[in-house]
Amino acid sequence: MNKIYLIISATVLSLALIVSSYIFGKFLYESRQPLRTLRAVGIASTQYEADTIKWSITLEERSDINGVKKLYSKLNAGYKKLEKALKSNGLNEKITVTPMNMYPNYNRDGVISGYVASQKFYIISKDIDKVESLALFPDKLTETGILIKNSNLGYYYSKIDDMKKEILAKATINARERGDEIISNTDYKVGDIINARTGVFQITEPYSTAIASYGLYNTSSRKQEIKVTVHVTFELDKMKK
Repeated sequence: MNKIYLIISATVLSLALIVSSYIFGKFLYESRQPLRTLRAVGIASTQYEADTIKWSITLEERSDINGVKKLYSKLNAGYKKLEKALKSNGLNEKITVTPMNMYPNYNRDGVISGYVASQKFYIISKDIDKVESLALFPDKLTETGILIKNSNLGYYYSKIDDMKKEILAKATINARERGDEIISNTDYKVGDIINARTGVFQITEPYSTAIASYGLYNTSSRKQEIKVTVHVTFELDKMKK
């Protein structure tokens, strides 16, 4: 009885070793086969309109060599006029004030003849139309005696981060579609993503061809376009016949 039991045990063990050796050998063989991959570039873009505007205004005052102390009060008076003018035209947003800058003014002999002082103010508003009506046609401001040295508008979109996520997903889908086209006449199909590398975002005015290796963020246009590329490496799967 013990002899028969030993024979059966030895037979089962031998079969187990044979099966395990086959499985291990197959795994080793397949693991050493080169991984077939495909690289594709996906592109996506979309246009949108800004919903927030930043209006930056720089006021300037000048004085002779003896009027330096009056520059502070002049700029402060200019700020008060600006604040009143904006409110009278329906803009009640808070005005942010930045530090004043002052530099000497020289005559033709290189001697200081006076000083120039400037100060930057800005407001951020959702009412783009109202801000544009004043910034682009500043008659109502200049009539009050406000000396504007510089005026600049910046346009922004409050949901730009969500849009970036959406456009990345679209670019990845586009990369897969391009990969499908490349191997459409082969025995393979596009499989899982092995790795992906995102390019920089290019935010420009619509239909612009401008690009930069470090990305672009043009805020000078109310209507904007965002573009991005994604470099994706896919695994190729053999199709079953």
